[in-house]
Amino acid sequence: MTVNESLKNISLYPIAQSFLDRVAILRSLDLETNLTTEILQSQAFLLAEADVLMWLSVAPNLSEGGMSLNTLVTDRDTLRQRANATYKKFGDSAYVAESSTVFGYKGDSL
Repeated sequence: MTVNESLKNISLYPIAQSFLDRVAILRSLDLETNLTTEILQSQAFLLAEADVLMWLSVAPNLSEGGMSLNTLVTDRDTLRQRANATYKKFGDSAYVAESSTVFGYKGDSL
């Protein structure tokens, strides 16, 4: 299995090759390299994996030919949390801190 195949297999959702090409450039990965334990554990691969998870967290739901790919809001949150944990672990600038601000309706006295 190649790095490209491994990143595509993170999800059943169809991940655009152009997106993976961009991630590979940003993370200095060769998509055609055969996957090894060393690559799987590398910072570059783990950050690329986080990039894919983040992309999946905002990907639209799809329906085509009687098949649907729907991602629940809770699943999207989980994908973002996993990606952010990796970004934070490596101090990556893509890290998006979770907001502690709570928004909601407080009543008639706004």
